[in-house]
Amino acid sequence: MPLAQLQHLKHEVEARAAARAALIQTVPVRVAGSDGAPCDVDVHVFALSQCHKTDTAYAWMHDGRSFTALDIGPIRSPGDAVCAVLAEQRRLHNLLLMGVAA
Repeated sequence: MPLAQLQHLKHEVEARAAARAALIQTVPVRVAGSDGAPCDVDVHVFALSQCHKTDTAYAWMHDGRSFTALDIGPIRSPGDAVCAVLAEQRRLHNLLLMGVAA
């Protein structure tokens, strides 16, 4: 991944967590996409300092969009983070189909 994209993800993580972030590692993750086809992403794991919620965050790019998730509650791994974001996107899509404002 280009350095500019990694810096963008780091900035997104720092904004979401209101904390400083340092890249720890990059983990390849494969999950089922919304259409059931495999979705492969490289999830970047960041250590957070001075965050009162958690000490780890996850970030990745897919289809030109950036996504972030904090290691909180049921999200305990890079795979959990991707699954949680996909589930939220499906939920919001279904609400839009039903005409319900999110």
